[in-house]
Amino acid sequence: MKPALGRIVHVIVDPSHNNGSDEAAAVITRVWNDQAVNVRVLFDGPAVPPEHAPGRQDWMTSVRLRDSRQALEAEHARVEAVWQQSGNGPVPLAYFGAFWPAGEGHQPGDRPRQY
Repeated sequence: MKPALGRIVHVIVDPSHNNGSDEAAAVITRVWNDQAVNVRVLFDGPAVPPEHAPGRQDWMTSVRLRDSRQALEAEHARVEAVWQQSGNGPVPLAYFGAFWPAGEGHQPGDRPRQY
């Protein structure tokens, strides 16, 4: 799928900020290329000022965009394995990225099915 401003993707989030789920919807706010976007995360819960939710990322910038959660997790495992082999200890970066929701592919301008 091709990223575009306003399209919905899913992101990995801290479950403690998302009513127990580690996956949340997000709206693409900037497209850098076909594999990197900025997103605004739509948490399952009320809007919370940053000072009341330390660590909650309402905005994510330059996140990897992959075709599926499985592809994102496989990439993370590969990167982590390479890092571990370097002898530098645990990966210093948080695990996050965006991926397309499972289901049929829709493009901007698609018409809904008629019932």
